[in-house]
Amino acid sequence: MKYDGKRSSVVVRTISYTGWKLIGIIPNKSLYQGTVGNIWMILLFLTLTIMTALLINRFASIYISTPILKLNESVKRYETGSKTEVYIGGPPEIRHLGASIEKSYEDCGWDLISSTNEYGENMYPTFADVRWMHCRARLIRTSSTTLWIPSPG
Repeated sequence: MKYDGKRSSVVVRTISYTGWKLIGIIPNKSLYQGTVGNIWMILLFLTLTIMTALLINRFASIYISTPILKLNESVKRYETGSKTEVYIGGPPEIRHLGASIEKSYEDCGWDLISSTNEYGENMYPTFADVRWMHCRARLIRTSSTTLWIPSPG
């Protein structure tokens, strides 16, 4: 409805204890005046929430991934023989994993101090042996089994 040349809304309410009707004419501009500010407030709140979630995610990933990377590097150094210890640190799960890896090396006969195996040097195939077997073998598939037959030459 237009009132004084402006679009307006009419609000009609009944006063309960008297039964009188209360009529209000409110310009539409004043009804929606605060919504732009509310939209900016909602956008600001959502932006801050997303930024906080990303920041927490970043710190959590650093807390988890750093000990895993250190454990990986220590295992690589141990395998090359340049380091005699496996990294055991970080969260309890990573400490348990590091201790399990160290124990598995010891159970296989590896002396972590001298980096030698009690069963001898030829007990386990080396990566070069595995690479040679892979390059020199061909896979033959039959109807029910798979056979590895060395290639000639």
